Amino acid sequence: MSQDFDAKLSAVKEAILKRPPFVSGTLGVSDVDLKLYYGDVDDARCINLGHATPDRLDALTSVCQPATFGVNQRDVLDETYRKAGNLDISMFASLLKVEKYGLIDTIRDQLLQERGESTQQISYELYKLNVYDRDSFFKPHKDTPRSDKMFGSLVVIFPTPHEGGALVLREDGREWTFDYAAELAASSDSPNIAYVAFFGDIEHEVRPVTSGHRVTLTYNLYFDGAPAARRMQGSAAMTVPRSVEDGDARLAVALRELLQDPTLLPQGGLLAFGLRFMYPLKHEAPLQDMVAHMKGSDAMVVRVCQMLGLDGRLGLVYAEETWCLPYDNNPRYDISIVVDRFVDTEYADDERPFYEQLLREYGGERVRDMGSKLLELETRYAYKPNVKEILPSTEVFWATELTKMNTVKETFLAFGNQADLEHQYGHLAYFVQVKRGAQAPAA
Repeated sequence: MSQDFDAKLSAVKEAILKRPPFVSGTLGVSDVDLKLYYGDVDDARCINLGHATPDRLDALTSVCQPATFGVNQRDVLDETYRKAGNLDISMFASLLKVEKYGLIDTIRDQLLQERGESTQQISYELYKLNVYDRDSFFKPHKDTPRSDKMFGSLVVIFPTPHEGGALVLREDGREWTFDYAAELAASSDSPNIAYVAFFGDIEHEVRPVTSGHRVTLTYNLYFDGAPAARRMQGSAAMTVPRSVEDGDARLAVALRELLQDPTLLPQGGLLAFGLRFMYPLKHEAPLQDMVAHMKGSDAMVVRVCQMLGLDGRLGLVYAEETWCLPYDNNPRYDISIVVDRFVDTEYADDERPFYEQLLREYGGERVRDMGSKLLELETRYAYKPNVKEILPSTEVFWATELTKMNTVKETFLAFGNQADLEHQYGHLAYFVQVKRGAQAPAA
């Protein structure tokens, strides 16, 4: 392949595999969610952070303690490094319930995938409330883990009037800035909160607030060691996070450019994506129904392909090393077959090769790697010249490698000299039909 093609392919892979170390966006909430109770028992107060006046925000600031920060497992007060107000959880109660909006599920599915932890359940703990008034700031730092199970933080930013106070994240020379002040102020009729969840080893800072009051809640995020539960049907679903939308846009640009490269599947074929997440595979459910339950980068690939108007589907890839005919002059082929539904081996024909059943009974498609030789079968006859036959096959190009995260095991009886149990393994992947002259739109 040319360097230009390799660069386009790398852009697609990076958009899928190199996800940013955060999840961010805005979320519409009810007015009740923005109520905050604070103070001592004998002097309790309430403020609605959706339409708080400067005087009420000053009153909240007045009961805060100067915020400390962690250095070598110690809490340090140094207002030349951090200047902000802080309330411990014993001094306030927020009515915001982040779990009812599906935010914790989204953090697990979107944030943890790159580090291979997306199958774990996570828990969260409200840690503190901070008020950044004028000239408050927090210089670049990394969070101090509160336990060996803590992996990150979730910061919720309320729609209180303020300017400045942008949150900045940095990793490996990359930088992201989150300044939601103006956007939240514009949503007063239908209140929104902003959120940023990120890993604890990411450097971050809060830039100086130039006016008003920036009020935030911080939650600690933990692994709890249990397998992740599937989201309950009927639970509240949140909109797609903005960080996810940005990732979709990057992949759309990269994938469009790759598809427009004439050296990609010049005769047409299948563009394939190995899946990064594990899913429950149940024969009684149609295979294509799983598309709605895909997560993280897998879901991103599906969304972007649909956005570009591409014909995509899930498929099971079965590979069988076999001889086409029992003659010594025929080479051994690794025949791969793609089917778009689960295989029922209960009624399998034991006398025919498994791959033939996939082709004939399940509409299977024989595939070979892009640029590989056509599968050729040579048949020998004693009474006439040898006959060569080209086996129909479709070229496939793997944008991301096939994984064994999702494997279906088929067991059946095979009869030769004696009956034996045999096994075939299908691996789940996502396939896009590439038809030359009918690629993604140019614009």
